[in-house]
Amino acid sequence: MVLTKKVIIITGASSGIGLATAKLFSQKGARLALVARSLHKLKKLAATLPDSIAIKTDMTKPVEIRSMVKSVIPYLRKQGGGAIVNISSGTTLMNLPTMSPYASIKTALNALSLTAREELKQDKITDSLVYPYITATNFEKNTFSWPENRQWKDDGRNRPPADPPEHIARKILETVETGKPEIFAHEWMGKKRV
Repeated sequence: MVLTKKVIIITGASSGIGLATAKLFSQKGARLALVARSLHKLKKLAATLPDSIAIKTDMTKPVEIRSMVKSVIPYLRKQGGGAIVNISSGTTLMNLPTMSPYASIKTALNALSLTAREELKQDKITDSLVYPYITATNFEKNTFSWPENRQWKDDGRNRPPADPPEHIARKILETVETGKPEIFAHEWMGKKRV
């Protein structure tokens, strides 16, 4: 899919992966609806990206999410198709102590996305997943953290370093351009399914 003049909704656009994706898609000529809770940050960003608008939406509130989705699907059908990309997590490919609530929610997202992909296929709408690895963002500031007496420790497995959000933004772009159902931040991740 060519992004020039396409309307793209980017959630979480005020920071991290969403911010990197907004900048990349703007460079590709997309028209952006920037979505997040922080309207001040969104307006500031919208002022720097051509053809973009700021929309305050709290993705933790089902009513606000439902409202946004109900307005998007009919628009995609009317324009003859489109792409939905959901951000999953590499945690869904592993069994990690203390991560079960987060991994469970993301696993449910995976099932919803791949089912919606089949349901929307007749409308030429692809629903895809991107699986990030550890990403260098402020994600931990917005989640429950480890107690102070418990620290993440390197277990000696020589894990790759965290990816910059721009790497995941490029994977999101790859997903939109190819229409593939699943894209992994790194090839080895696709081989780690449990």
